[in-house]
Amino acid sequence: MPSVLEFLDENGFRSYPFLTNTNKTADSGYVLPNSLILDLNLMYTSTLSVFPTNLMYTSSSGGIISFVFSDSITFSVNLSLTGIQYISGTNGSQITINADFLSGIPTGVSNFTNLYVEPSLVHEFSNDWQGVTSLSVETNYISDGLFFYSPQLPLSTQVSPNLVGNIEFYEGYNFGIDFDTTNNKIDLSIGNSYGIPLSCSDQFIDPELTDCSEIVSFINGVPPDSTGTYNISGGVNINLILGSTLSPFYDSINVGEPANTHSLFIGLSLLPSDLCAPLAALPASF
Repeated sequence: MPSVLEFLDENGFRSYPFLTNTNKTADSGYVLPNSLILDLNLMYTSTLSVFPTNLMYTSSSGGIISFVFSDSITFSVNLSLTGIQYISGTNGSQITINADFLSGIPTGVSNFTNLYVEPSLVHEFSNDWQGVTSLSVETNYISDGLFFYSPQLPLSTQVSPNLVGNIEFYEGYNFGIDFDTTNNKIDLSIGNSYGIPLSCSDQFIDPELTDCSEIVSFINGVPPDSTGTYNISGGVNINLILGSTLSPFYDSINVGEPANTHSLFIGLSLLPSDLCAPLAALPASF
């Protein structure tokens, strides 16, 4: 076991990328271990039909393990793999697993109920998020008597008369279009000042969870409770100490109030006596 835990090592000891306290027991009796799925990134190109997104089932057949999430996002893994593996799936989604734990998955299908994924790991790029989805060539061809062609088009092959249709551009989120009719040019721009403004109602999460006025919307993908409150509790050998309960100290950043006024100190078996004011660069005495 490493002396310093890296991100994927830490994930092997916690529920992430699934919500805490979700049911990881399948109808087959198989229990999904924390150490199997270490990270996840789900990409959707159509509106989600189910929220929160969940792992629906695993399937094991012919040496291939499949993980199937909401709306059929699927990852297929060869049972012969070992160690940390980064697997691509539907729509460019990616799953990170420790393949050493694949052998525990039973043959056949194991269905899960309400095994929810952290909302921050689910990305929906549908409708206006898709930007330009298709192109076609306009119908008013210019002819020189021998060939039909359309000017200013960067086509590598000759355009034939039966290639008909319209080029239609629509602005999407942070995607802008500017038509320069003088120079027969179209400028496509990307940035937070272009196209349709990205408002607080346009998020990748359940509309009930959207907000604009909150400073903290998520902690590791977990939203607050129905009253907008986070309850933070220390685990085994973890102590939480409000900075406002300690003797005040100051620094060059927090001018006018103690630096510890709005602080939360987290440590291993931490006691108030373990905290002290920072020393000056050239202290007069110790």
